[in-house]
Amino acid sequence: MLARRVVTGLWLTLVAAAAIGHVWHQPLVLVGAWFGALLVLGGSGSSVVAYADERLERPRLYRATAAIAFVVPLGGALLATAPHHDGIATLFAPYFAIVALLQYRSLVAHGPRAAPLAMCVALLLWLPFCFPLALGCKCYRYDPPPPHWTEIAVPLVLLATLLVAALQCAVALLAFAHRDGVPEARLTTGSSSLALSARAWLRRYRARRRPDRACARSCAGA
Repeated sequence: MLARRVVTGLWLTLVAAAAIGHVWHQPLVLVGAWFGALLVLGGSGSSVVAYADERLERPRLYRATAAIAFVVPLGGALLATAPHHDGIATLFAPYFAIVALLQYRSLVAHGPRAAPLAMCVALLLWLPFCFPLALGCKCYRYDPPPPHWTEIAVPLVLLATLLVAALQCAVALLAFAHRDGVPEARLTTGSSSLALSARAWLRRYRARRRPDRACARSCAGA
């Protein structure tokens, strides 16, 4: 549990650092937070155990955060449906759709593993979508000219998606807890039930054989 709290603190620190870097227009802070998230993802994966060993202790907090993490990329995907939208919204629509699908999987999940997976995809998948922009690809039409609000909204939604995904990882580590001794208890209970069933079957088998033996002895004596 201590390892999870440490990783949770690291996620919250990265979220705060990225938000401050965006507000103060410090790109180096954002880059550092991105590389730091890659390192913390390893700690998130190592501190998560199997689904059968987990229980959800804070369902309201987890479901609320997961719902926000699902709605933000879904809104980013819907930017491509706005009238006269910018080409950047069209370019990043598949990215937001994939992240929204993974966040929905995290929303309905019964374990904490779905949140780090969604964070990993959100953290790395946006890079290939930037290549056409770096190469100067014009994948959108100019008639009619697109409004400026969609072009500004896409980077903001991208940053919000990453921040909420990181926050979701922190909440998932706190909301789920390890069930101490549950696998062993289940195994012991199953073994005891199997032993009792075997003994009951053996008793019924012996009870059926007793009349047959008595009949065979009476016939032999006659």
